[in-house]
Amino acid sequence: MHLSHELHRISTNVRFLTGSLLLPEYAAALAERLFLTPPRMSDPSRLPVSTFFDFVDAHAGFVEYRGRSLAAWRWGPADAPAVLLAHGWGGYAAQMRGFVPQLLANGYRVIAYDQPAHGLSEGRLTGLPDFAGALAAVAASYGGVRHVIAHSLGAVGAALAITRGLQLQSAVLVSPPSDLVGYSRQFARWTWMPERLRRRMQAAIEERYGLRWFELEIPRLAPRLRTPALVIHDSTAALPHPAPLY
Repeated sequence: MHLSHELHRISTNVRFLTGSLLLPEYAAALAERLFLTPPRMSDPSRLPVSTFFDFVDAHAGFVEYRGRSLAAWRWGPADAPAVLLAHGWGGYAAQMRGFVPQLLANGYRVIAYDQPAHGLSEGRLTGLPDFAGALAAVAASYGGVRHVIAHSLGAVGAALAITRGLQLQSAVLVSPPSDLVGYSRQFARWTWMPERLRRRMQAAIEERYGLRWFELEIPRLAPRLRTPALVIHDSTAALPHPAPLY
């Protein structure tokens, strides 16, 4: 971790501690904004060299979602049944590239996209309901989507989109988070955020999207799925470290 990165984190943490005591509304707004801000890959040198060539053979385009343009790519014939690839929080479409060759070999069209406020897509703040809405918007724009392969928060977004009416033949959900409150508590510990401030942040995010967090967790979404789904998870895997949220 760079020294400037660590100093910025400590500065933010101190603002949380003091703000929660002196200016609780300001501190809650700051916490909400930080929690909904995905990490940006500001240093291109941190990307694998191969990333820049992952889309050379793809048809690039943009999909409009709630006033924001989402970067998207397509491989394969335009009239073939499609598989939609959705990355997770802090990721980018090229991370899903490994699925493309085998899917093409099996006669599928493949679509990948950058989530809102990620990669080349527009936006600064985003959250799980946006992941669900964006996935549905990309599927509608390209048409013919029969299957979804989604990772991490993108997997929960896919499940939410299905419960909202997205028609699919199957879904593969890789490492979907099952405890959003637990993750937010880890985030709170990392940022020295008092529990009362974390609860205010959660309430503000719930109000923003009109959804309670418990409604968005896989154990509650799974019984409402009407699409055959394969959920892949490693029970020994730890939650991702919150540091990249900066």
